[in-house]
Amino acid sequence: MRLKAMSPVLVVLLLASGCKTEKSSTSEPAPAPATAATPETAETPETAETPETPATAVLVSKTVEAACGMCVFEMEGVDTCELAVRIDGKAYLVTGSEMDDHGDAHAPTGMCNVASQAKVEGKVEGDRFVASSFELVSSE
Repeated sequence: MRLKAMSPVLVVLLLASGCKTEKSSTSEPAPAPATAATPETAETPETAETPETPATAVLVSKTVEAACGMCVFEMEGVDTCELAVRIDGKAYLVTGSEMDDHGDAHAPTGMCNVASQAKVEGKVEGDRFVASSFELVSSE
């Protein structure tokens, strides 16, 4: 391709941006983008954002199921009694509230025996729900 009269500014911009006027016959790998993920920040399949389970989603005054992640929700890898919520069919361990904050977990109607409804506010971060507000809803 032959270039006709181009302004010097346009030539400098094209050269600076890496734009080529002709295609090269050799195949060169494209340079990595400046914002390439490092091993520390790279998403793994467990934390990758998907439409079904976003890595971070803000929830406002949503009523969800709450129970023990081990005893009731039978979450894989959870081997102690720990508060969990089920949001849109997926269980998350809770940060920001503890089972002991909501009565005797091992009572007949406690969180280790039955799921309860809870009104929550917070966000999902990876495999955890970070609660800024967590209140059990009365079953009456």
